[in-house]
Amino acid sequence: PLNEAQRYLQDPLTYIAAHCGVSKAHYERWLEHWRLPVCTHSTTVDGRCAKPVEPVPDPAAFRSGINDHCEAHQGVSSSVGH
Repeated sequence: PLNEAQRYLQDPLTYIAAHCGVSKAHYERWLEHWRLPVCTHSTTVDGRCAKPVEPVPDPAAFRSGINDHCEAHQGVSSSVGH
């Protein structure tokens, strides 16, 4: 709506995240997943796993560490953060 345009223009990601019912940080993790749906599990040896994963179309349904990890790496801590 026009009366919300200023809030959107000040910080589009925060505005969109709020409308999706998630935090800006959660929305940013989901957006990275949506743009490139691959396993983000990291190791010190090989870098990211990068196996394709099923994209989650709804930011509120996205679970970091689950939906952005392949089956082999779900619930496994990364040696290096992602």
